[in-house]
Amino acid sequence: MQLELEEKEALARLANAELKVAKSQVKVEAARLAVIEQRLKMARASILHGDVVIPVM
Repeated sequence: MQLELEEKEALARLANAELKVAKSQVKVEAARLAVIEQRLKMARASILHGDVVIPVM
């Protein structure tokens, strides 16, 4: 009985940790997309002004 409870608690902690990882991955992806969006805006602005754009990754 005690082992079953400990196992369920461990599984709950694991699920909580996996949720935190997933949330962090979502934040990382959102930041990555924001960087791409900003680079596109900068490139468009440069093109409109006739500047030469050299993409840097």
